[in-house]
Amino acid sequence: MLSTAASNSGFNIAMICRSYYSFMAKDYISRLTDELRDQARYFRRRLTKAERILWQDIRNRQLGGFKFRRQVPIDQFIVDFCCLEKKLVVEIDGEIHRAQLDLDKLRTEKLEILGFRVIRFTNDQVLNDLEMIKEDILKAINPSPPSPLPPCGRGANDV
Repeated sequence: MLSTAASNSGFNIAMICRSYYSFMAKDYISRLTDELRDQARYFRRRLTKAERILWQDIRNRQLGGFKFRRQVPIDQFIVDFCCLEKKLVVEIDGEIHRAQLDLDKLRTEKLEILGFRVIRFTNDQVLNDLEMIKEDILKAINPSPPSPLPPCGRGANDV
């Protein structure tokens, strides 16, 4: 009965959830637990080799002038890197992520509901092709505008 009423009135449960989580994302820092903050501090002191290499190239607004933070608590997660201004999360996946693909997918979905875009790279990608990683991050921050449609209609091909 509720689903019929909701669908007839134009409400969409997913839309309501997305709005709620988007609202809550603005307030995520004030809702962090002390334990999560401590864990983020611990992770910041113990970056992996790939995280350390990427961090050296994106810190202090070195990548396109955008500010990135490392090991950032968002909701119940700690993300590897985040540009809050553009709501972009950059995750560097090590070996453990091969065993937890379903968890990573759920985590990504939750972050997207909160309004973040998530891009993922492997440790090997960072270690072997850092320039490509930086280009991909910049593309995610500044997506290229759609190409204009070709002219159509009468006289479009006339010289």
